[in-house]
Amino acid sequence: MSEESQKTQRIAKNTFILYVRMLFTVFISLYTARLVLDKLGAEDYGIYNVVGGVVAMMWMLNGALQSSTTRNITIELGCENFEKLNKVFGNALSIHGLLSFVILLIGETIGLWFVCNQLNIPSDRIIAAQWIYQTSILSMVISVMSVPFNAAIVAYEKMSVYSYISILDVVLKLVVVFALDLGSTDRLVMYSVLMFATQFVVQGCYIIYGLVKLPEITFHFLYDKKIFTSMLAFAGWNLIGSGSALVMTTGHSIILNQFFGPLVNAAKGIANTVLSKAGSLGNSFQMALNPQIYKSYATGNMEYMHKLIFASSKFSYFLIFIISLPIIIEADNILGFWLKEVPKYTIGFVRLLLLTTAVNALCNPQVIAAQATGNIKKFQMVESFILLSILPFTWMVLKFGLEPLSAFYIYLVIHIVAVLARAIMLRKMINLSLKTYLRYVIFPIIIVTVGTTLVGFVLHELVKPAYFITSLLVCSVLSIITVLSVFFIGLQKNEQNLVKEKIAFVIAKMLNISK
Repeated sequence: MSEESQKTQRIAKNTFILYVRMLFTVFISLYTARLVLDKLGAEDYGIYNVVGGVVAMMWMLNGALQSSTTRNITIELGCENFEKLNKVFGNALSIHGLLSFVILLIGETIGLWFVCNQLNIPSDRIIAAQWIYQTSILSMVISVMSVPFNAAIVAYEKMSVYSYISILDVVLKLVVVFALDLGSTDRLVMYSVLMFATQFVVQGCYIIYGLVKLPEITFHFLYDKKIFTSMLAFAGWNLIGSGSALVMTTGHSIILNQFFGPLVNAAKGIANTVLSKAGSLGNSFQMALNPQIYKSYATGNMEYMHKLIFASSKFSYFLIFIISLPIIIEADNILGFWLKEVPKYTIGFVRLLLLTTAVNALCNPQVIAAQATGNIKKFQMVESFILLSILPFTWMVLKFGLEPLSAFYIYLVIHIVAVLARAIMLRKMINLSLKTYLRYVIFPIIIVTVGTTLVGFVLHELVKPAYFITSLLVCSVLSIITVLSVFFIGLQKNEQNLVKEKIAFVIAKMLNISK
């Protein structure tokens, strides 16, 4: 068996493992979100989302270092330079320890002032908001210290371990929701404390596994000037990109909060729950490919790297779109069946954010490819400028009195512009043909998206589903139509063969399990 075939089999195996994990976590998480909204109420749920979003703004620091750590560990592993890999890991621990201190410093000064004085929170819920904020800060510190271990697990392609711990995470969060009925204290406060405890257990599992099972990984703080400064320099430029994305997301929520209050944040929180689960489809596929993109660049196999970028872009988009389109068409019925009370604007938010999530699936392989080169200065600056433009445009349209939905139209359009801008920049960075990218990725996506969406709306108008069974029928028929359109119109012949191989792999796995 050729080396490329072995890599393809490994990707198929890891994709299957991550999909099993994804299916389980999606259903549990959606059920958990429904219970949380019901037990906390729309206002408290909105407060939890907006206060947690302020803490997430500081995650931009960790996001930048996380990418730097993942890249350097994977590159050294691809080159089989285990001595340097150990040094990289030790320096990563030192950097993340320093970052934890910075997060505590910023969080307990500027961040705390912002939560207490700038957010639109009812006066009788200020104490609860402070509990949310403090437990979120502690959760972030724990997550920051576990990042080097998470990066090592992914670099070694131990996707089964990642899947088991992810399943533990969602199960514990479900247990937390049921535990809310057992306490007599403020439910919002209790929920924030128990969510911190969950984070402590989950991140602890990553750390313990890394120390016990990965031979090159040891808990030691190192300072190698060359490695330390190299990782920080990469993280510094990557901070512009990851930071702008987080500022964009959180700033978007804060602007909505300032104009419309926490009830609109609750609607966006529900929409984010739906889109995060849809996005996990593409993320599962992408996570299986990311280490191979890094390693193919490290070994100079650019042709294989380009193949991975095209495949991961197209498959990630279609996997999300296949799930998203029935939800977009039947959003009013699906949300009505799922939630006891659907917050105002939620249906429109869900539809537009699902489309944005599908578009954003094209971003992941582009960013990974750019990060593999290590030369990301121009890439991050251009990307950040485009994404941050969402905030002033959003503020302007809301200031003119438009509905909250207009903010999400802007969100979608700017993300489409960003995808095209990244493709243009990759042309010079890794000699990726823009013409080939448009021909094999963008054009098939446009044809399938426009065609199946029109069919979906026509089908909805013909049936006009008013009951669960009729809505389910529309979703099922539309899913079949979309899958067939993707396979016969959206995929090239070699990609169709790859899909057949993966289906055969999954069937063989299931047959082995049944035995």
